[in-house]
Amino acid sequence: MNTDPGRALAAATPAAIADALDHLGLPGVLAPGLRSHVAARIAGPAVTVVYERATERRQPEHTFEAVDTAAPGSVLVLAAGGDTGIAFWGGTLTAAAVHRGLAGAVVDGAVRDTDEIAGHGFPTFARGVALRGPAGRFRSVALNVPVMCAGVTVHPGDVVVAGPDGVLAVPGGHADEVARVAAEFDERDRLLTENLLATGSLRAATRTVSLF
Repeated sequence: MNTDPGRALAAATPAAIADALDHLGLPGVLAPGLRSHVAARIAGPAVTVVYERATERRQPEHTFEAVDTAAPGSVLVLAAGGDTGIAFWGGTLTAAAVHRGLAGAVVDGAVRDTDEIAGHGFPTFARGVALRGPAGRFRSVALNVPVMCAGVTVHPGDVVVAGPDGVLAVPGGHADEVARVAAEFDERDRLLTENLLATGSLRAATRTVSLF
């Protein structure tokens, strides 16, 4: 048993992980459109926070607690229903997350202070950029519970893998299996490319290495 599935998944290509999830009949590929202002790949256990609409002005205490208590290397997942008109993450949270040693954040909503986020080099995957904050519009309501983020249910401890191609949340109980199958798919692609370069033909290359 792999004692660090996050490290094994980080070594696999995101495409291979997505194919492995499909092969195993598992969910985990978040909807397209989550982009980071920092060009980086991350992998780490999910720490989840839920937001809901509200009219009172409150600090996002659950997000503060998540940043203050998450283990280094964790990935924060803020579930805000995909609202792109409100920024749920910004410069102050980024500074705190970097100080804590977190790997990154996934925001099913918008962010702001993108210059500060980029300056810290903190990968923050979000649906867009907005100037208005959540005070008087949203409030955080729960920490480390299952959340719906970009069409996928993410549980605390699921392994989040994110990069330029998108975001995945690998179910924690299947992380070792997904990492194993993804590694096999990456090796298949390596051999296919090797055969292609040797033969100069996709049809010839796929006679010995099948794509499916």
